[in-house]
Amino acid sequence: MSTAGVGLGRRILLAFAVAVSLLLLMVGVTLGLLDRSGRDLIQKSTAALERLGRQGLETDARQLAVLLGETLVNPLYYLDLKSIRDLARSALSRSEVRSIRIFDPHGMLLDDGSGGIATFGQRIEDPLVQKVLADGGDASAWRGETLAWAHGIRLGEAPIGGLLLEMSASTFPAIVAETQAELRDTLDRSRREQQSAVLLRLLIFLVFAPLAFFWVSRRVIAPIRRMADRARAIELGHPLPELGSRPPDELGVLADALESMRIGIERQQRVIRELASTDRLTGMPNRRGFEERARVMLEQARDGGERMALVFIDLDGFKRVNDLYGHEAGDRTLAEVARRIGAVIATMAAYEDSSPVVARMGGDEFVVALASEDAAAAAEALARAILDELGRAIPIGPVYAQLGASVGIAVFPDDAGSLTDLLRCADLAMYEAKMAGKNGLRRYDLRMRLAVESRAGLELELGAAFERGELLLDFQPILALRSRRPIGAEARLGWNHRERGLLPEERFWSAIEDGRLRRELTRWLLREACRAAQSWPAASDGVLPFVAVNIAGRQILHGDLEQDLHTALAASGLPPARFHLEISERALFADEPQMHARFRALKDLGVQIWLSEFGTGCSGLSRLRELPLDGLKIDRSFIADLLSDPDDRAITEAIIAMSRAFDLRVIADGVESEGQVQALLERRCLLGQGRWLGAPSSPAAMRERFAGDAR
Repeated sequence: MSTAGVGLGRRILLAFAVAVSLLLLMVGVTLGLLDRSGRDLIQKSTAALERLGRQGLETDARQLAVLLGETLVNPLYYLDLKSIRDLARSALSRSEVRSIRIFDPHGMLLDDGSGGIATFGQRIEDPLVQKVLADGGDASAWRGETLAWAHGIRLGEAPIGGLLLEMSASTFPAIVAETQAELRDTLDRSRREQQSAVLLRLLIFLVFAPLAFFWVSRRVIAPIRRMADRARAIELGHPLPELGSRPPDELGVLADALESMRIGIERQQRVIRELASTDRLTGMPNRRGFEERARVMLEQARDGGERMALVFIDLDGFKRVNDLYGHEAGDRTLAEVARRIGAVIATMAAYEDSSPVVARMGGDEFVVALASEDAAAAAEALARAILDELGRAIPIGPVYAQLGASVGIAVFPDDAGSLTDLLRCADLAMYEAKMAGKNGLRRYDLRMRLAVESRAGLELELGAAFERGELLLDFQPILALRSRRPIGAEARLGWNHRERGLLPEERFWSAIEDGRLRRELTRWLLREACRAAQSWPAASDGVLPFVAVNIAGRQILHGDLEQDLHTALAASGLPPARFHLEISERALFADEPQMHARFRALKDLGVQIWLSEFGTGCSGLSRLRELPLDGLKIDRSFIADLLSDPDDRAITEAIIAMSRAFDLRVIADGVESEGQVQALLERRCLLGQGRWLGAPSSPAAMRERFAGDAR
């Protein structure tokens, strides 16, 4: 029995030793797992914080760039250097913004937020700037601890400039290091607590070992894993999992820190979203904010079987306010317009239940969305009330501005089934209202869309005609009215249409001006006009005739006209002084600062620059004095009623007198009778063109006419 007892004792001791060994092994394995989990937590939290920091900085850069880009549209469009500087300085006030450079569509620096801007006008040699200028959109790159973010700014499809932000991530390493230290301290304390618990478990392992293991799992491993999952969710931007109960120790402190970080990120993102969707000047939603709200309204109207109407408002005569009184007065005018539109909506009880959405879409454009069973009638009533309100004079300092508005209305689902198409329809209707004489409204109908489609079809057909050689060039002579001797000729396009015969350029010029063929056709027109003019002989007094070519304003702004014209002149041998470049007065002031710069570049070639259709635009005397002009062409609409309309006669006399004051030559366009010729001569207008003086003729016939006059 003693032996048995000793053997049993040995077996118990052995079993105890084995159990202790297994427990030690299990404890060792558990501590190893804890160490590995701690290291994994540190690594993942560090990586998550670094990626989160970089992604957060990228998000801030993107949203700040977009916000600044939308805010800079008007300042860049009007070259408002003060507003550009204020925005640049405002951006620099943010601690994370290291630098900002705002540039024009050629990559030339406009402002960097500094006081002197020693590099103003210099080209920004940065690949990100070149990329957004070439492709549009955004481009970014990390340069060490600095994030460079370039953002292109467009007006419609036309680039008008951009900005380059540099944002610093220099604070990230310190934050990461501090977080690592806190995690290590927390894990060290946790490990020491576990080691103390091991001794107790060794004494009472048969009873408390399972409980100890469960406690470790619940108190340490599970919270660490939950926090690691939470850190990964924050990093990826996913919805956060429930954190559960927080232990009242360092792990709880860490969990609270992660929760505070999440709340701060969400709050910051919410503020940025609100800023990005609000118009700074009027406090209304901007285009982005409007689209978010209007899409919700449209879906609700779709689900509820209601109609939704868009009222698209474009101010008439607003550009005149900016031109005469400055952009600050223009901003005050826009704010007053926004207030009046809001007041109309607020006071019309018929719309209280529909909760209309009103927004400033940019520039001088506003839009209102409303949903009801009879949205079309409601929209028309609202539009007429807005027109009446905007028809009242708006005070601008000591004077008053008399504006109006052109309004277009489109209705869902009658006119379109999506918000994008509905906006397009309302915009087309607004354009129809403006073309009909402004200060009115139009409801969208199918005819407007068919007109757009017809225009697109004409552009395609014109491209094929150009490939087939159906376009031809005629020349209308420009005469000295006293001697009736031709001194030059204007090049005019014709289209020898296979079905409709010879079409004058008035029938298809708009498709060229707005279409993709503009550059190629302009290059061909310049080349053929210069080649024909080079063959024209000198008059009997030795003076060589000139050729005039009318160029679309968009081609001057967005094409390589200087290079194309230089190539055409060089290839033909035509002296630049014998080339007259004509551009309509209305096109000139579409983008004043850029147009002035391009004019000066063209003038450096040695050609003459004339304004055509003069009297139909909004030229100020100060602007005419600043432009490198050689002459004006009075629009044919004034010459047509010169003998019968006192107003047209007065305007014509004023233009002629102004031209003499500025030492500019003047041509009367559209002369159709001898009486008009005599009236023009009495008013000292010495040049003219029109069918009474000579119809357009072929290059060969024009050459013969010059040769006949030379004899």
